[in-house]
Amino acid sequence: MKLTTASLLILAAAPVVYSQDDGIGITNAHSGRRLYAQSNKWWESGVGAGHGTFWADQKWHFVESSCPTYGDIVTIDDTCYEITNAHSGRRLYAQSGREWESGVGAGLGTVYDDQKWILQEDDCGVDERCFLIVNAVSGRRLYAQAGRSWESGVGAGVGTVYDDQKWFIDIILPGELVEPCLDLEALDLGEDCTADAIETKLLFEMDAAGCDHSLEEEVKALVQERDYGEAMLELVNTCSGIERCMDGWYDLTIEGCTYQKILNKVEQNIPGCPHDAATELQYWTSTSTVQGAKDAIADMCGAGWDVLSETTFANINPEWDDDFMNEYVNGKTYLNTETGSFQDTDDGNAISSFRGNEAASTVMQSVPDLEGCALQSIMCCFGRDRQPNDNNGNCAEPLDSSCVNADPADNTNLCFLSEEFGHEPVFPGETEGDIHCHGLAWAEDENDFTAQLKYNNFFFVSLFDHMYQRGYVESTIDSPDIPMCACIEDMQPVSRSDCTQIDATLKFTITLEDGVLTAMPLEDDELKIEFNSCQGTNPSNGNNQNNDLASYVHRLHNRGKLSADTQDAIFDILVGYNQPGNNNNEAACAAAYEDVTGQDYPQGIAITNAHSGRKLYSNNDIGASNSAELEDNQKWYLVPSSCDGGAYAPVGGDCLELLNAQSNRRAFAQANKYWEGGVGVYDGYVYPDQKWFLEEADYNGEQAYFIVNAYSGRRLYAQADKAGTSGVGAGVGTKYDDQKWFIKLERNYEELL
Repeated sequence: MKLTTASLLILAAAPVVYSQDDGIGITNAHSGRRLYAQSNKWWESGVGAGHGTFWADQKWHFVESSCPTYGDIVTIDDTCYEITNAHSGRRLYAQSGREWESGVGAGLGTVYDDQKWILQEDDCGVDERCFLIVNAVSGRRLYAQAGRSWESGVGAGVGTVYDDQKWFIDIILPGELVEPCLDLEALDLGEDCTADAIETKLLFEMDAAGCDHSLEEEVKALVQERDYGEAMLELVNTCSGIERCMDGWYDLTIEGCTYQKILNKVEQNIPGCPHDAATELQYWTSTSTVQGAKDAIADMCGAGWDVLSETTFANINPEWDDDFMNEYVNGKTYLNTETGSFQDTDDGNAISSFRGNEAASTVMQSVPDLEGCALQSIMCCFGRDRQPNDNNGNCAEPLDSSCVNADPADNTNLCFLSEEFGHEPVFPGETEGDIHCHGLAWAEDENDFTAQLKYNNFFFVSLFDHMYQRGYVESTIDSPDIPMCACIEDMQPVSRSDCTQIDATLKFTITLEDGVLTAMPLEDDELKIEFNSCQGTNPSNGNNQNNDLASYVHRLHNRGKLSADTQDAIFDILVGYNQPGNNNNEAACAAAYEDVTGQDYPQGIAITNAHSGRKLYSNNDIGASNSAELEDNQKWYLVPSSCDGGAYAPVGGDCLELLNAQSNRRAFAQANKYWEGGVGVYDGYVYPDQKWFLEEADYNGEQAYFIVNAYSGRRLYAQADKAGTSGVGAGVGTKYDDQKWFIKLERNYEELL
C-alpha cells in the first residue's frame, strides 16, 4: 500500500480536494478493524472501525500540517498530520479532558489543533511496521478494541500502551525516499515490460540524467513506494497499461488457497472500482488476462501447499510402494486375493492408526495409476467380501465354505463394458452378482481442498472404509483389463455409486513480497481433515441428496467447481444419475445400453423341458408351467462362473449359475437329497451347489441339454402332467427324457459355446 504523490504534499493553506479513489487504510494491528468516518455525520457520530468490505469511507489522507506550539506532546523532530477521510472529508480529533470513547470523532470546517496527530513507530511482533497514532494536543492514542464492531470500542487513551493502540499504515514518512531524477509521466518505458528490461532502461536514463543514487532508490522514488519489489511491480504494470484500485496489497487470511477465494476477498476491498476483482488481480499478478492471473495464483497456492507435511502409502506399510499400489487398485496383491479379517492384524492396525493420524493431518501423495484423471473423480467397484463379522457383505465363518465367494452389500448395477470392449458382455439383472461402488470427486481448481487431498480421500474410501472396515476387495469382473479402482473414465458404466467427501480446514496468508504474491499456511494453524458422506444435489429435482457420487458431482458443477462437459461425461458412467436413491436401477442400464449400441437390452431366455414342454420359473421357489407366452418369471440368465471344485464338474471346464431374471434367485440342487428334495432357488451367498454345467443331448433329432449340478451330480427335470412346483426336481442314475431341456444359448445375454 502507498500514498499517492499528491497525498504527501505539504498543503498548508491550499484547500484539499478529496477523491473517493485515493487514500489508504488505517488497520488496527490487534483487532484487524479498519477506521472509517461516514459522510453526512457530525463529530463523534459515524466514526468507528469495521471488518469485511473495504469501503470508500475507510480510506484516509495523511496531510502534513503545522504542529501546535504549546504543550509537551510534540517534539522538534515530530511531523504533524491532519488525518482526513478521503470520502467524507472529515478530520479525526481526540479532545483533551476526555477519555476512552468520549471526545473522539471527526469534523469539517475549521482546523483545530486537536485534529493534528503524530505517528510513533512501534513493534507489532510482525515484519510489517506499525504505529501509535497520538493526538498532538491531548496525547491520547487511538484504539479499536477486538470483539467490538462499528462505533463501539473505538476511542483514544493515555497511560499504558495496549496492543489495540497499534495500527498498520502504509505511509511514506518524510525523508524516507530520495528525490527522483526522472519524471515518470514523461518516461518512455518501451515495448518490453519485463522487470529486467525496465531496469536496463532506467539505468540508461539515470546515467544520462547524472543521478547520484542507486537504481533501487530511484525506482522506489518514482512510484512513491518503500518496497522495491512492489515499486517494480507498479512499473511493470504501468508499462503494460494495467491499472489498479487497491492502493496497495492488503495481506489476506483465507480458509484454503484458491483463485476464487482470493477473488472474493479482493472484491470486498474495491467497492466503487470501475473494473472487477478479476481485472484487479491481473495487476497484482502482472498478467494481462484472467487466465494468466488464475495460473499465477494456482502456482502461488501450490507452492503454499508444498510446504506442508506429505505422506505416501508406504508410510502405512513399507512394501506398499507405487508398484504395489498400482497392483492393488487393479484388484491384485494379497490384500485382494486372501480371505479373512483385517482386525487385530499388522496391516489392519497400521491402516487404522494411519487413518487417525497422518491421513487426517498430512497431504497424501498419489498412486501412479490414479494420476491424471480427466474427469476429476475416482471410483472403486468391489466384487468380493473377504472379511467376516463386520455386519457388511455376506462373508461368514467358516471361511472355506461361507466366505470364499462372498459378496459385498449390493448398491448398484454393473451395466455393460465400455467401448474398449465393444460393449460386451452386457450384465442384465444380477448377472454380475452383488457389487459395491464407492467414489470421490474434486474441484477443477488444483488447490481446492478436495483436489489437494484427493489421495487422502482415496485412502479412506479404499483401504480404510471398504477394505479394513468391511472387507470389500477385488474387481467386479475377473479380468486383468477391469480395474477395481480407477479414474472414473476408465471404469465401466454402472447405475450409481456411493460417495465420500473431504471436509478440511487450513488458513493461508497471502502477502506481497518483493512484488510477488506469496501464499503460506498461517503460522500455528494445522491441517485438519474429516471424511464424510457426500452432501450432493439430486440432478433430477435439485433436492439435497447424500452419499451419491452423481449428486455430489452435480453440486460441484452448480458451484462452478466442475464443468458441464465433465459432469456429462461422468453421467455417461453413472447412468442412473437421475435416480440416485435407486440401488437396483436396471432401467437406467437398459436405456444406456440401447442408446450406446442401438441393440435391445437382454431380457433373459426360456429354459423349456423337451419332454413336458414346461418352462422353468422362479418366484420364491422353483417350478415349471406350460404357459403359451413367456412370462417374466420364466426368463433366465445363464451366468458363466467357476465350478468351485464341484465333484461332478467337467474337467477343465467352466460352470453356470441359473439366475432368474425376475426374482434374482439362483437355482440349486443339494447333495444327498432326492427328486424334489433339496431343489430350489436362493438369492444370497452363492454356494457350490448352485453351479451347473450343460451336457449335450438329443431329443427327437433336436439339440437339447441335460442341466447337471456340478456339486451334487443331479440332473434337473420337469415331469409331464404336473404343474407349478410339482414334478420339478433333480435326480441321478438313469437319464430320462424329462431331464432334457431346450435352451437357445445364442440368445443368452452372453453367448455360450
